[in-house]
Amino acid sequence: MNDLIEILIGIGKINKSQREYLNGLIEKSKKNASSILLESGFLKDGDIAAALSIKHKIKHLKLKSEDADKNLFIKYPAKILERCKALPVRLTDENTALFAVVEPDNIRLIDNLKLVVREKMELAVISDSNFKQLFDEMQTADSNYEDLIKQLSGANYDYNAITDSAKLLELANDGPIIRLVDKIISCGILKNASDIHIKCLETEIEIRYRIDGILIKQPAPPKELQAPVISRLKIMAELKIEERQIPQDGRIKWKTKSKEIDIRVSTLPSIFGESVVLRILDKQSTVIGLDKIGFSKNTFQQFQNIIEKPNGIILVTGPTGSGKTTTLYATLNKVNTAEVNIITVEDPVEYPLSGATQVMVNPKRGLTFASGLRSILRQDPDIVMVGEIRDNETAEIAAQTALTGHLVFSTLHTNDAVSAVMRLKNMGIPNYLIAGTLLGVLAQRLARSICCDCKIEYEPEPEKLDKFKDMPDFGERSKFFKGSGCSSCNYTGYKGRIGIYELFIIDDEIREAIIKNASAVELKQTALTKGMIPLKTDGWLKIKSGLTTIDEILWNVGDE
Repeated sequence: MNDLIEILIGIGKINKSQREYLNGLIEKSKKNASSILLESGFLKDGDIAAALSIKHKIKHLKLKSEDADKNLFIKYPAKILERCKALPVRLTDENTALFAVVEPDNIRLIDNLKLVVREKMELAVISDSNFKQLFDEMQTADSNYEDLIKQLSGANYDYNAITDSAKLLELANDGPIIRLVDKIISCGILKNASDIHIKCLETEIEIRYRIDGILIKQPAPPKELQAPVISRLKIMAELKIEERQIPQDGRIKWKTKSKEIDIRVSTLPSIFGESVVLRILDKQSTVIGLDKIGFSKNTFQQFQNIIEKPNGIILVTGPTGSGKTTTLYATLNKVNTAEVNIITVEDPVEYPLSGATQVMVNPKRGLTFASGLRSILRQDPDIVMVGEIRDNETAEIAAQTALTGHLVFSTLHTNDAVSAVMRLKNMGIPNYLIAGTLLGVLAQRLARSICCDCKIEYEPEPEKLDKFKDMPDFGERSKFFKGSGCSSCNYTGYKGRIGIYELFIIDDEIREAIIKNASAVELKQTALTKGMIPLKTDGWLKIKSGLTTIDEILWNVGDE
């Protein structure tokens, strides 16, 4: 009988009938027992790691990225570590390195590991999934990035002196520069950044990742790397590397092991050199369900009612980066059936939508939102999505489209829902046309969610709490939470974001008020009497639910 199987029976992970089957697999195979058990499907990899820990009388480690010494990791060849399924954890004393291994009973792998490890080795066991997760993180960890910067520091690259395109091309194709730029991008993707900012300052290159809406500074490459780094990015985006005096726009198709990511690249000349912003668009990301984006129960039901209408305009408003596109895609996904023809005009197409025809605007070729919208009406659509209403022409065509029996979704840049009516008026759309076509306006913000891994209860500052004194149930005793900061959330206390919403429903009374040229204040007051929940109130409800913090709502919505 195999010792490992007997241990698994002893700790209750398999039964006796499974024992016979597994013993038979081990006898027939040339692989070691832990590999076979892992492939059998009967057990979790954590169960096998626990049994191996008992068998070999070694520790079973469950590691997070901060538990392993990143500087020790880069000391050994990554390919050997991956092949041996071994992760260096730390130096236990001057001459002993602790390694977490998936198969401590695989003598061949352990012997291969010993060939590259000069220190004495102490083994612990780690589950296969834990190893894979940590290995991928360590491969793209900041320590590797910093190590590349150290290697390249002192390089004699003079940004202003190098103007020859052949020389720039040579520098940009240098191996260490390629690895550094790849590392900047891959670290940003690993950290779920939406944008990567590369700004050329007087004495350094500033790297910042926008994570959950906030820019977070990263280790900075020295100024002498400016020419090759910027040139490398231009080559990847198929831009002119010798052109430094005018802005340029391009795209990078970035491939990971499992998917392809579209990266929009924008360069902008500045007094210290060009700045570059990379917008990361994961086209293979799953469209979030409409019931998962943070609607309250009442708002969700009201919004669902208006999107089921056969014709009219529904607008989503908010500043740049407030999640308008995500909401539109979730909405389209909800109404997307075989019975309707959906056509979109976008800049750019951020997510593929199954069954829909998606058009990307190209102003250089004359394809704008207005011209695209005019053209797609000949394609017999039932539902139309216009990425943004930017001008009078687009607004007029959208209104006429709604009048002729189509359901139109689009976005506007306004601070609240009611202001969308005023914005359309300012664009020259007559009151009767707004009243006759507008079904509803959804204003939104994105507030950072409290990190679940470091969530703690706390007492908020009285002066901040007092700014919510007019909110529902303010006087009731409530618990308030925040994140204390941990490695999981980059020590910010926040991880992920949640939507804050205000839904302005256009009913007969509101339509009449619009036709009579009511002011924004009058429209808002009427909407509030009919039960509209303002942005700040929705934020307060999410504070009380322990989803976000007072600081986040005040930052996103204000204290008016």
